Amino acid sequence: MLKVLNLATLIMLLFVHTATAQNGWFVVTPQGDRLAWIEADELIPAGDLIKVKKGSKYGLVDQNGNYKIKAKYKDIKGYSNGLACVKASNGKYGFTTEKGFFPIEAIYSDATNFSEEGIAAVSNRGEWGYIDRLGKLLIDYTYADATPFKNGHSIVRRTMSKTVGMIDTRGRLVVPADKYLQLYFPKDGMIAARKLGSGKWGFLNASGKLAIEPQYSKVTSFGDGHALAKKDVRYAVIDKQGREVAPAMFEDAKVEGYNDGLAAAMYEGKWGFINTKGEVVVDFQFDDVQSFAYGKAAVMMDGYWGYIDTYGEFVVLPEFEKAGSFYPMSGRLIALAKEGDMPPPMEEDDEEVGLIDDEAEIVDEVNENWQEELEEEQYEEEEEEMYGEEEVAVELEESPKPQWGNEEKDDDEEYEEPPKERPSIFSSRPGKGKGKGKGKGKGKRPSTNTTAAPANNPASGNSSRAEFKFVKALHDIEESINDSRLAYTSSLIYINEGHESGDIATFSRNAKSARADMNKALDAMEKAARDLDKLAKNPPMNCLGMNKLFKTAMPDMMSARKSLQAASEHLDEAFSRVSHKSMGTSLERTSSKLNETEETLTELHNLVERCLTE
Repeated sequence: MLKVLNLATLIMLLFVHTATAQNGWFVVTPQGDRLAWIEADELIPAGDLIKVKKGSKYGLVDQNGNYKIKAKYKDIKGYSNGLACVKASNGKYGFTTEKGFFPIEAIYSDATNFSEEGIAAVSNRGEWGYIDRLGKLLIDYTYADATPFKNGHSIVRRTMSKTVGMIDTRGRLVVPADKYLQLYFPKDGMIAARKLGSGKWGFLNASGKLAIEPQYSKVTSFGDGHALAKKDVRYAVIDKQGREVAPAMFEDAKVEGYNDGLAAAMYEGKWGFINTKGEVVVDFQFDDVQSFAYGKAAVMMDGYWGYIDTYGEFVVLPEFEKAGSFYPMSGRLIALAKEGDMPPPMEEDDEEVGLIDDEAEIVDEVNENWQEELEEEQYEEEEEEMYGEEEVAVELEESPKPQWGNEEKDDDEEYEEPPKERPSIFSSRPGKGKGKGKGKGKGKRPSTNTTAAPANNPASGNSSRAEFKFVKALHDIEESINDSRLAYTSSLIYINEGHESGDIATFSRNAKSARADMNKALDAMEKAARDLDKLAKNPPMNCLGMNKLFKTAMPDMMSARKSLQAASEHLDEAFSRVSHKSMGTSLERTSSKLNETEETLTELHNLVERCLTE
């Protein structure tokens, strides 16, 4: 009995320790030192101190974790110059000292912390005004909404209005309050503004005058003379005259824009950092990032946050569940990071094998009609119940990278010559692909001369016709895939030659030929996808396990076409190293997915043969 109690006690202590560890936060320095460990649900920067949330109550601590105000208030907006903006027991906001004395009484329905300018926004009877540190009203109660002052400006909204404006510390309108739906605070002498009516973003100068016409669906703030702006589906880098410095190639960007000469941008689902020319400085490799601040940026890799410098080197290893940006406090830089369980160390020889989720999605196609059909359930529930759902692990093979110069080709690599006898950059030869999965040989197809049924079987003729029709359909799909491979390989070779020439004119000429080949590749890929979809829905014959193979082939085919389309989008700008590399990477993924599709088609061949002979 005593042993049972001891075991129960140990389990309880372990549970308590685990729960406590999950609520632990560190105060971190840029050198990776931990100044303090604080038990809290959340830590939030709050001016001169750090706001602590424990349950439903808030308090304030310093950078060493020492409590200055206990966690007893319903809300705390911040602490500045000895005054904390808190929500008192009467439900009103006021300003208190660490000792609990209220120099500014709790009489406001809402309030903000004091800014560097010594001004706080306060709300009374549904309207906002501004006070100084003595509680004196500086700007009368005029606005329905107001923000704290930042860089000498506050964003305000008038009563019964959906537009916003911007005022200075004297209450003068820098930006009229009747033209814009959204505004960013001034940065680098520019104000991002979203116009009423069109809903497009443009930029104003520091005086509120229009500098860049509203034309973008999304933008970042300016920094180092540049910003990222999105017109259609991707972000481009622009300067203060609105000129494109780098073409639209980035999928997403952080709203802070450029800091320390770098901006956070997303490419192919991963985050990295680019300079003001659009060149990649820190590779696209992170699951999420925050913008640089004081030479450091928080980045997430494999589910954990750490910090890197402007060279992309880790200064604090990724080991946190959450992480904030560095900011100055009491004369030193700190960041707030939530404790996380350290991931197990990976051995160098370990390789990850599995399905890549984003590559298995069915993507939008040119023809909306057949794309809608693909989104519907294609397979009967009865067969799913009969054969069950089975996860198939796809082992990804390493493919060669795009060629940038006169790189030597592996003499042992086999390939099929594309048009004009140019060498292929792919490890697998067009139309063949490398064997995967169960190791069945590629390119080997069952004979169309049926031996499925004995000669005296009356059904023998029908089986022969069904087998022949099935094999022919599979053969046509593989031929379309082969045509696509040859075409996009030829397209990349044209681009490689143009890139290696170092001449814009040569690249421009080659790009035209590359575009023609790429269009052929896309057409052939679409035909293969259509034919595969049609065959999956109405196969000439059915065998046990056939539905499952079709379910495997379709996502791979769709994913391959998605990667091919991505390569096509980068073709025109592929003279730049970034777009050239991106195009090659997309084609590499296309080839890999087509290898998987062809492997599945080979298994279908073999399945038909087994079905008829058994």
